[in-house]
Amino acid sequence: MANRAYTLQQQTMVMSILSNYVSNHIGTEKELQARLAMSVAAALQNPAFTRYIGKWAVVWGPVVAKKLFSLEAENAMMAVRNLATGDIVVAMAGTNPGSLFDAAVEDLDVGATVTFAGAPGAWISEGTNTGLRTLQKMTDPVTRQRLIEFLNGLPPTQANLIFTGHSLGGALSPTLALDYVLNQKLNTSSFSNVRVLPSAGPTPGNAAFARLFAKTFPAVGKTPSDAWNQNVRNTRDMIPHAWAELQSVPALYPELNGGKPLACMQAIVKELTPVMNGNAYANLPSVFFTAPFNPDVKGPVPGVNAAWLAQSFYQHILAYEAAITPELQSEFPVLLTLSRTLARVLELYCRLQ
Repeated sequence: MANRAYTLQQQTMVMSILSNYVSNHIGTEKELQARLAMSVAAALQNPAFTRYIGKWAVVWGPVVAKKLFSLEAENAMMAVRNLATGDIVVAMAGTNPGSLFDAAVEDLDVGATVTFAGAPGAWISEGTNTGLRTLQKMTDPVTRQRLIEFLNGLPPTQANLIFTGHSLGGALSPTLALDYVLNQKLNTSSFSNVRVLPSAGPTPGNAAFARLFAKTFPAVGKTPSDAWNQNVRNTRDMIPHAWAELQSVPALYPELNGGKPLACMQAIVKELTPVMNGNAYANLPSVFFTAPFNPDVKGPVPGVNAAWLAQSFYQHILAYEAAITPELQSEFPVLLTLSRTLARVLELYCRLQ
């Protein structure tokens, strides 16, 4: 069977995945940056990839940001160009499971909010704003240019400029794109289109922010294969349910609990709800698919709660790869591993409820 060339949406998803290639790796900022550059370059030259995505090259970055006392990367971002079409994809990493800063601040700091310029009453979470400020300050290790400087320095082209990211990157990519267009004077006339394709992103802000995004980046398409400017969501993925649909999380996997919501997850949601401090979050425009429940995914320790956790990790990462880039799934490293310690802690917590 002849190889089927990927659509631009699928190619964009590949770049999103590649931006996560230093997750779960320990090193200095410089070491992690070099590792990411080497890993991405190898993938972009690998015939297993190029037969589907064509030829791409890194044109800015990749850049890794790490706090002084952190062992692993908190954020990573790069810009890559299609050598045939000139299309540029700006891809940013999602939550690094090895980074406590990512989890405690960029993911969970949703009780405080920061005004977002562009519409009356628009705000984003302090966690999203922390990630946004980090991305804004990143500079290419060779040219010392910030990304906005690089993009505004490009000659006019008929190519597309696309912002993408998964999970945390699914919240940061629409926020960064909107900030660049409205507040940082991105020269949009240099491109035929400026588009956004986040996936599995939690809600960055409130309804005013979501309306501002939808007005600036009108939704295109109705499925993951033809969509732009919408959050690509697996309905079985718990992460996009945060924070506007948090109450629906315990019922995601009825296959594990006789059709009933998991009581322990209900208790966890009850404890997480006050973290929002009463803030009303709103979903960005979204496009959906439903991945099948995977009965082969097992928890690393016995118990329905560990099995729930394992299924949620599968649905958040591997289910997207299987649905959108299935031919390359075996080429991607496992970016998120389920810790036996985490599963044991969850089981102990649930038994104490």
